[in-house]
Amino acid sequence: MKKKMLFLVLFLIVVVSECTGGGNNSWGGGIVGSKSYNGGVVVNSFRILPDKVFKNEKFDIMLELENVGASNANGKVYIFGPLWLETIEEEFTLQGADPLNGIPGGRKTIVKTGITADANIPPRTAQDYYVRARICYTYETTYLATITSTSKNEFIITNKGVEQTSSQQLGGPISIKIEALPTYANDKLTVVFKLANVGGGFPAKGGCTLSPSFNDMYVVSEFKVTSDAGTVKCEGNGNTVHDISLSHSNTEGYVRCEISDIPTNVPNVQITLQAVARYTYYSTRITTLTVIGGS
Repeated sequence: MKKKMLFLVLFLIVVVSECTGGGNNSWGGGIVGSKSYNGGVVVNSFRILPDKVFKNEKFDIMLELENVGASNANGKVYIFGPLWLETIEEEFTLQGADPLNGIPGGRKTIVKTGITADANIPPRTAQDYYVRARICYTYETTYLATITSTSKNEFIITNKGVEQTSSQQLGGPISIKIEALPTYANDKLTVVFKLANVGGGFPAKGGCTLSPSFNDMYVVSEFKVTSDAGTVKCEGNGNTVHDISLSHSNTEGYVRCEISDIPTNVPNVQITLQAVARYTYYSTRITTLTVIGGS
């Protein structure tokens, strides 16, 4: 029995929703972040009130987080800076956003009051201190793509070798897309997925910590591909790949998957692929506190 050649066409539509947030810093030092539905957990604001104090005076820290991606987020916040500032650590759980239905993700505001500026600086001088907020959380990105294949006989009959297919990404700080047009040879469909770091921080393996190991950075812990037709093998193994390293220069990585056992005895086959990347993600924001030594 002759093997039938499949003509495969992929048309990708990546659904991306984006909005931006703003504000002013007139009432306290700090930063106001931007956000998009591909950003995961973002910092809407990170402020010190007031941002200028005399030595041994008290100040407050306020941090506002929002989950603008589609996955639920569980993680920790670390606020740290000069040696005299005791590290603040707080856990959070934020529900994912639903941009298609206009439902925002979870928010959390962390406020620490009455912190003493115990800086050892001489009188009549002023010193700027950097205060950092490090956000760490577990997250996942889901990507769906539908590929319609047409047999050679069906193409001859209908003269239609192109069937519209679609894709959708449920956003996160790691994006997924099909890098090139899938190919079909030797009864196998080959698909190359591209993973890219788009969240302004970096992925890592392992749990949350204040200072992750360099060897654990820029690593996606798990990448899994499933199909409603055929058998999936990625990188020559099963349908799951672990510890995918992203380049430190362009923060991208690739996974090659093959789908076999696709039916060839029907005119058209519609194949739905689902790819899920799971990872721990870090981002850091910085603000400034000025301490004055007094007279």
